[in-house]
Amino acid sequence: VMSGYVISCLVRLCHVMSGYVRLCHVMSGCVRLRHVMSCYVMLCYVISCYVMLCKVMSCYVRLCHV
Repeated sequence: VMSGYVISCLVRLCHVMSGYVRLCHVMSGCVRLRHVMSCYVMLCYVISCYVMLCKVMSCYVRLCHV
């Protein structure tokens, strides 16, 4: 039960992070400095990988609730 609660918290964090990914894509469009933009893009890839991991974990949460 405790692990299920922790995972559900991670899923909530995931929704927040996905919001940051959208913001990151907007920011990368606005920023014109190549170095800064490339840093944002790298950050986006890292966060998007984390979001994919969260989607997989949310499936485990559903199993946990069942």
